[in-house]
Amino acid sequence: MSQDTLNQTRLADIRTAIGYDIVRCDNFIFGVQGMFTFPTGNRPEGEYLFEPIIGNGHHWEVGGAFRMHAMPWCSDEGDKQLIFSADASVLHLFAARQRRTFDLKGKPLSRYMLIERLGTPISNNLKGGGTAPSAQFQTEFLPVANLTNICINANSSVQAEITAMATFVCDSFSWDIGYNFWARSCEKISLSMATPFEKNDKWALKGDAHVFGYDRGAAGAGPLVGAVALSATQNDATITGGTNFTTDRTVAEAILNPGVDNPRNATGDGAGGANDHPLSAEPNNAALTIQTSLNPVFIRVSDIDVCERKTRGLSSSLFTHFSYIWKERTGWIPYLGIGGEIEFAHNSSSCADTCSTNCDSCITCAVSQWSVWLKGGMTF
Repeated sequence: MSQDTLNQTRLADIRTAIGYDIVRCDNFIFGVQGMFTFPTGNRPEGEYLFEPIIGNGHHWEVGGAFRMHAMPWCSDEGDKQLIFSADASVLHLFAARQRRTFDLKGKPLSRYMLIERLGTPISNNLKGGGTAPSAQFQTEFLPVANLTNICINANSSVQAEITAMATFVCDSFSWDIGYNFWARSCEKISLSMATPFEKNDKWALKGDAHVFGYDRGAAGAGPLVGAVALSATQNDATITGGTNFTTDRTVAEAILNPGVDNPRNATGDGAGGANDHPLSAEPNNAALTIQTSLNPVFIRVSDIDVCERKTRGLSSSLFTHFSYIWKERTGWIPYLGIGGEIEFAHNSSSCADTCSTNCDSCITCAVSQWSVWLKGGMTF
């Protein structure tokens, strides 16, 4: 997505309805409808935090609705009326291809953490405790989001909406007051592409691990040979910190990589081609033997929290509208109105509590908002 696409103007959706009024008389109408929605908005790309989404996420929809309109009271002159109306719809949202960015399981906001690429061959005869690791750091870092921004198929079985409204008409004035309830069932999400974690490259969380050691030469005191890439990973790191620099360790202790996965003392090439010389945490300090991971812990496809990111929606709204119609005119009759709405979202209290233990659970997630509007037009 380019920067220009953060500003979008397009048609949201095209909805068609074909209906029949089962009951139709002067003071009461009851009808049913078949509904179909053709998506013309954009698809989520998951690249920006507040990307513009126009329409319903590019879902095709099909369903039905009913409408009811009743006028229980009308003055003798006919200029004052009390009207009740209600509409309800139930739609099925078919699967839509979207691109979203995911965290790792049990690690909120981990999409913003650093990962490192590891692979083979092993250079400089890197070893941990005398044994070569399965992979070595390949001098490349990326944010987790670069690899967990993936294509998915998402659909919801049911989306329902109910609106009830009372209208009082007094000559040219009218006042509407109503309630709206909206609900969407839990999403079903499945991967629609192979992820980078299924390819030959291996990726792991870096945390605060040191990814290079320094060869200090023969007998641990020789001249500096050079930096050696390690296999150090930190699978338990989180967005708030790694596993080396903890409150119970000094800096001198933390720089030795004590918190890496499966820690072993790192060794590498030395003078004469031997590969048993300890690697140091600092280029010129032979006393600081650094540790590496034997073996590193890689991120797998199953670590992506696709199932934990499922959501459903639930909200209630109150709205009102005042309008005036210039009835004394003939032909083109103008009208003008002003109104407002407040929407109350019903959300889960804690995503972590809801998701971490049960992949079948679902987060209730909607947005509380308010709006005002000015509406005008002509009838003829």
